[in-house]
Amino acid sequence: MNRSLRSLLAVLAPALAACDDAPPSAGLAPVDAAAVRFVVRHSDYTSSAYSLLAADGRVIADGYLHSGSRPAGLSAALSGDTDLPSVLAAGTLTVIDRFGTDVLTRVDLATGTVLGQVRVQGETATGFSANPQDYLEVSSTSAWVSRYSANVDASAADDVRGSDLLELDPSTHTRTGRTVDLSGFATTLGTSPDEVVVTAGPRRMVRVGGYAVVGLDRLAADFSGAASGQAAIVDLTARTASAFDLAPMTNCGTVLPVPGAPSAVAVVCTGFIDQVAESGVVVLSVDASGVATELARYESGAESAPDSVFDAVVMLDADELLGVHIGGYLMDDPPDTLVHLDLSTGTRTLVHTAARASALFVTMAYDPTTATVLVPEGGVGVRRYVRGAGATFTTLPTLTVGGLGLPIVGVSLVGAP
Repeated sequence: MNRSLRSLLAVLAPALAACDDAPPSAGLAPVDAAAVRFVVRHSDYTSSAYSLLAADGRVIADGYLHSGSRPAGLSAALSGDTDLPSVLAAGTLTVIDRFGTDVLTRVDLATGTVLGQVRVQGETATGFSANPQDYLEVSSTSAWVSRYSANVDASAADDVRGSDLLELDPSTHTRTGRTVDLSGFATTLGTSPDEVVVTAGPRRMVRVGGYAVVGLDRLAADFSGAASGQAAIVDLTARTASAFDLAPMTNCGTVLPVPGAPSAVAVVCTGFIDQVAESGVVVLSVDASGVATELARYESGAESAPDSVFDAVVMLDADELLGVHIGGYLMDDPPDTLVHLDLSTGTRTLVHTAARASALFVTMAYDPTTATVLVPEGGVGVRRYVRGAGATFTTLPTLTVGGLGLPIVGVSLVGAP
């Protein structure tokens, strides 16, 4: 099975925020921000917590920020439906609070100060949630948030329209009023009278020069199907966008940076529900004019026995990746596996077999400066590997990170890979 069903749950899960009527407490403890190399995300989709790790795996702060945190400046407590940006800036912890909360929170790690919170939509759309998915900082006064949901009210103002990118000023934690509309990448499936609308839900994004590559899910509004995958190439200055087609793959909302290749990104397609043949990965290069060129592609459907390895992916370089194949969802299903894939040859090598199914529905991280990979495994901890030549990986001691007792659902690298 592949991840798309659970991806939908992650995107659309109700935001069950902790109560925020408790009085503010003292500020968060300052930490050695320069030593923070990884952030661990803990969540049971009711509560969230974030822990900080050094490059060598040392726990700098366990449960540093969580749903029960009440420091001054935190006017809205973290819900259980939160995430981190695709690329984390050093020195600042930025948390995206998604469906139903729609708030961005930023903390200065060196001082423990809450820099600010900003709501990523206006107040004029009753019942509408923009459902933010990613945060991309361009300068000290410009950052962009991908807003997944599309407002069904065609007359809605830009501030509450959705299916777009929204600009924020991170120096003041305010909305600038500027957006990049991506709703034009919507389409339809089927024919009248059974035609359904496919919305262009922007999820993850990675910056290449003056452009952002944004993954689009392109799912039917009633979740009955998916259109061919696309990535949007967004000119952040002109606020225009063009599409790069990824057919026959679908559900292509994940975009990853590529270590050692600053002009390249990887777009990951997970297929729709159990359509494994529609999954794969495409590596794109974007030039200074915003023209995207395909460098490499792997399609599960092109294999003689399609078997998705794209439940979770971390790029090692432009030719190699680690991917997760989900064995199933139930206790008696086959266990998940971690696989090395060489995009240049299509060769797959088994790296690790998890203890059970659904143990590796996670976000992984790779630090190219130490060649270290961190892979959370449910019920075990954070597994660590040092990448060697080819498909060889040396196992390091597994890390235990408490996270206030919440499951570990991801590890993210701090700084550019």
